[in-house]
Amino acid sequence: MGVSKKSAEPNEADESPTPTTVSLAQFETFLAIIRTGATKTAADRLAIDDSTLRGRIRSLEAWLGRTLFTKRPTYRLTPYGHRFRPTAELLVRSLYEAREKTNFERIMELKGVPLDQPLGREVTNKVTGETYYQID
Repeated sequence: MGVSKKSAEPNEADESPTPTTVSLAQFETFLAIIRTGATKTAADRLAIDDSTLRGRIRSLEAWLGRTLFTKRPTYRLTPYGHRFRPTAELLVRSLYEAREKTNFERIMELKGVPLDQPLGREVTNKVTGETYYQID
């Protein structure tokens, strides 16, 4: 008797089409489960329900083509999940840093500071000869 596609965990042998997109929320959900150690706590921290949490993980696993967690009796990282964790952490951190940089640049534009020019005046260190910019 076969397993329905809806309940099957994604893996290399899964014949269902691979999703073409992935979201920051899926990566954050993956990391929240690891950090909290429990799906209920992770769902509460993310302000989502349990079915949304499970759906995000299923979608991420389908996109990767690998199972990240064993799900019985509790969520535990698979070997692939362990290897994937540093990449997920780097990706999430990089996205938030990019947002901060973009927000900073937008604020500077609103204040009329041209971003193609230094933010300060050029100063040369008389001892070392190094040039740097001093913000007044």
